[in-house]
Amino acid sequence: MVKPYSRLEQISEAIAHELSKYLQKELGEKYGIVSCARVELESDTKRGIAYLSFFPPLSPEKNISDIIRPYRREITSIIRKQVPLKWIPTIDYTIDSSEQKADRMYKIIDKL
Repeated sequence: MVKPYSRLEQISEAIAHELSKYLQKELGEKYGIVSCARVELESDTKRGIAYLSFFPPLSPEKNISDIIRPYRREITSIIRKQVPLKWIPTIDYTIDSSEQKADRMYKIIDKL
């Protein structure tokens, strides 16, 4: 029997979807392909972390907070309109490194 999505998972996916659409539209021209890999929310949905992916990858000296800061209000506004929540979570942003970790693992396996 398949377990149905919890409310928290549904909210996280909806926020990630809206973030991906908005970030690709606003940042895609300057940074290439930009997407939100996932959003992890606290159980009370007041805070969350969005894991962003960039292709080509950002250089190490780029700070994700500096890139997102000018767009925070607009992002909050979009989430408020598209995701029906009483409280809009405060979202922190970080780079999703799972793809780079997987790539590194494949290289290690190929060497064996």
